Amino acid sequence: MGLQPAIDDLAGTLSIEGAVLDYTMNSLDPKLASHFSKWRWEPNGPFFRLVDPPEALMAQAVPADFTAALTEYGGREGFLGQCYLRLYRLAELLSVNEAFAVPRYAPGLLIFGSDGAGEAYAFELGTGRILMVPFVPLGMDDAQVVGNDFIHFVGRLADSGTTLDARPDRVGWDVWATHPIVFGGSPTDPSNKILVSPLLHAELAGYWNNLYRRLVEHRER
Repeated sequence: MGLQPAIDDLAGTLSIEGAVLDYTMNSLDPKLASHFSKWRWEPNGPFFRLVDPPEALMAQAVPADFTAALTEYGGREGFLGQCYLRLYRLAELLSVNEAFAVPRYAPGLLIFGSDGAGEAYAFELGTGRILMVPFVPLGMDDAQVVGNDFIHFVGRLADSGTTLDARPDRVGWDVWATHPIVFGGSPTDPSNKILVSPLLHAELAGYWNNLYRRLVEHRER
């Protein structure tokens, strides 16, 4: 699937009612700045192709505080409280969502980050809620609400405990279960975990999500 069809798919997915805002002119909310001050981050990437999203499209899809935050903090990862947070660059979002086939498997979501260990953070378009969803199987069935909005989400991470020390060795890697948990793999066995690059992670997730979808469709016949 090429990038332009993916942009078109996302444009259809993100087309919701709402006022169009000029997100490029918004400054970072003081509450967000306070929460992010606890983040022990390292620079990363970019991992995916950089494509500036259409301004009107993003303005309709996500709130201004989010776009301001990614403009300031995108391309970083590390511990915020007890939780690991990777934020993609604003210009990576279209490519990230294309790579993981989000319009196919989880329409209505926009992935913007992850915990680096198998869980994606995404906007639920139209509500502004933040969801945590597994990369495999990607979809709404196992989605968990982790924030009523972006500020609430970041605040929950910041308040999850004393921020753990930075892990430079984790930067730029995703933890991958070689035998995916949804297919019976162990979530705790260290031998079932390897480190992979984000691009390889997307390829692996694509293979297993396609297999999972085919098995589900076969059972439903």
